[in-house]
Amino acid sequence: EHPEQRIYRRRVRAFDPARARQDYAAAARRMRRRSARRCRPLARRHRRLFCAGDAPGFGALSM
Repeated sequence: EHPEQRIYRRRVRAFDPARARQDYAAAARRMRRRSARRCRPLARRHRRLFCAGDAPGFGALSM
């Protein structure tokens, strides 16, 4: 197989929506206690933990 195919498969797996949702949920659980004060207004409005810089990629939280 070409290395391009391997890169493409890794990219597709990285942007899998269900997996991103799982990663986001796990990261939100991990981060909720530490960043509750900083994220409380957005969390109250959206019922979900969104901090500045978290929105663009859900997978970015779980690195």
